[in-house]
Amino acid sequence: MRIYFAAALIVCAASPALGQGVVKLPAARSAAQAPAQPKASASPPQAAAAAVGICAKISEAIEGSEKELARLDAEDIGDNSAPRATLHAAKMNVELGLISANLAQLSAHHCVPYPHVIRSTDFMLGAMSCKTAMLRLQSAVMRDSQTKVESPAECDASKWTRLTEPKP
Repeated sequence: MRIYFAAALIVCAASPALGQGVVKLPAARSAAQAPAQPKASASPPQAAAAAVGICAKISEAIEGSEKELARLDAEDIGDNSAPRATLHAAKMNVELGLISANLAQLSAHHCVPYPHVIRSTDFMLGAMSCKTAMLRLQSAVMRDSQTKVESPAECDASKWTRLTEPKP
């Protein structure tokens, strides 16, 4: 069991998707690194618009991680393999870590709090439709090797809708 867990951590740590969900913001410069010439300060409306843009990007990253949680849950339905369950748990923990980092970014930028409860079931209908379409595609490929393999339209996560909406 320990070997599988260590292997799962290595696979997840080596994954290029690990850092994709955290919104990367420009690093702040220290006083010693600051340029010698004075900068023109942004007007308050421009600064507010920039902050709103950052907040929107962070919220989109959180929603993307929620969709990834749903996709991971749908992908592993019916699988009772201990090594794959361990890998699944590691992938879920990576996504939850990304969500945590992005929630901290929201707080640090004084953004409006994320309006939804974080759970994988909100996008489960879209994830299950995707999984079903993928299984149908795999079945068609097994029957006829000439079948054209494309990602099903159901797997476009940007079209998935949330099952629950925040209360006003």
